[in-house]
Amino acid sequence: MDSLLYDIFQATVVGALVLGCTLYCVFTLAPKALVLRLKTVLLQAPLPEWARVRLQASMAKPGGCGACDGCEAGAAAKAPRRFPD
Repeated sequence: MDSLLYDIFQATVVGALVLGCTLYCVFTLAPKALVLRLKTVLLQAPLPEWARVRLQASMAKPGGCGACDGCEAGAAAKAPRRFPD
């Protein structure tokens, strides 16, 4: 009986790890349009509030270059290149 319970527990833990790794790979390697669609579908599922807030925050589009005046245009081109001696 203990061996059967251990096997069920082991299969459940391994299945959860494989599912988590699969989701990580899908969200990391998939194109942005597919990831956005998957996140939209995932928001329709019943999620805890902390997960919903984090997921909605990850869907916000960043401003990109030119959204702020934090760096000068062309500053990287003016920087000298350093080569090892």
